[in-house]
Amino acid sequence: RLSSRICMSDKWPQYVPEFQYHVVRIHDYTDQELLEKKDEMSLLMVLNKIQKPGDLQSLQHLVVQEVDAIMKESPDSVMDIIAGTVTSLCRKLNVPEKETDDYISKIRKERRMGYLFENMEKMDIQLERRLRKEAEEKAEEAVKKAEEMINEAEEMINEAEEMIKKAEEMKKETEEMKKEAAEKAVEEARIEFYIEALQDTSYSFETVFDLLKKKFSLDDEKAGQLMQRYWTQK
Repeated sequence: RLSSRICMSDKWPQYVPEFQYHVVRIHDYTDQELLEKKDEMSLLMVLNKIQKPGDLQSLQHLVVQEVDAIMKESPDSVMDIIAGTVTSLCRKLNVPEKETDDYISKIRKERRMGYLFENMEKMDIQLERRLRKEAEEKAEEAVKKAEEMINEAEEMINEAEEMIKKAEEMKKETEEMKKEAAEKAVEEARIEFYIEALQDTSYSFETVFDLLKKKFSLDDEKAGQLMQRYWTQK
């Protein structure tokens, strides 16, 4: 009852309109059932059913000719209500102001709702923004992963370059060691030949020792080791 919706209505009952009204849950009815009477109230109830972008899909199944027929004979005052309802719907869906104005202008001038139905998919702005945000997040994740892969690849390249560098250093060291070993072997062969040749001339051990030091610039210890190695006891 109307009186139950008015504060302190029991204090001044003579000033409160008293009548009973019936609340209709429009979501309990299909769009076709609501439009059965083919009047402006039916159309407004259908439009008011839309609470989220997914509800727009149901309007695409409406017969545009039937909706346009309702609006064709509607008085301007009712058209104002329909236009206001569509404006509220567009704002609820975050439709850009310019597009909203275009819809309302066509509804008022042409008394047609077809243009609105044709663009229902485009009006699902919230869905479009969510999809775009998801796409941007996926793109950012892909870029991040690509950057991580590039960084890992660069690290692997740096490690490979370091390994190549170490391998080249080891190769160089090995070649130097081989060269030193070869030079040492040649030098020792010369020393061996020198000692044996002098020994054959009947020089004494001490004489050859002194000549060896002088010839190859050796200290006493090194010369002594070589003499012990190559001086043949006869």
